[in-house]
Amino acid sequence: MEHREYIPTGIKEFKGTAQVTKGMVDQFGFITAGDMFKLLDLTAHACARRYCGQAVQTIQIDPLEFRKRVKLGDRLTMLATVNITGETSMEIGLKVVNKPEGVDFEETIVTGFFSLVAIDDRGKPVKVLPLKPSNDSEEQRLELARLRRQARKEYSTKMTELNRLMSY
Repeated sequence: MEHREYIPTGIKEFKGTAQVTKGMVDQFGFITAGDMFKLLDLTAHACARRYCGQAVQTIQIDPLEFRKRVKLGDRLTMLATVNITGETSMEIGLKVVNKPEGVDFEETIVTGFFSLVAIDDRGKPVKVLPLKPSNDSEEQRLELARLRRQARKEYSTKMTELNRLMSY
């Protein structure tokens, strides 16, 4: 395994762009969910790595709802923000927007939340910088992230109970 040195910056936001190419679309010319998912995951990783200065691994993804279709040639902007940190984990909020040709506004394509854990060279979790909100907007993101964290725990407990009832 190649060792990479990341420098923790504490920067909470990340912005990236991507052009939708032939290899990313289905037979009708629209981006596949898998390719959109890959863009989201890469964006979440870039944001988390820059924030904490460590390699990261995705450990949980909230359900994603695709609001608009994206076609071949569209240029997407991916926005990511660190919303909350735990001891070794981070929730990254993601938003993908598209400004279709010939319109004066951006369309939100998908929003979602990815949870990632910081890891060392052996793949073991390591501590991350505690998140310190610096304005009302960041404070609100933090509070909503706390509520999502609690909802995830409740959902996980219920799913574990239901899965125990299944016979495979």
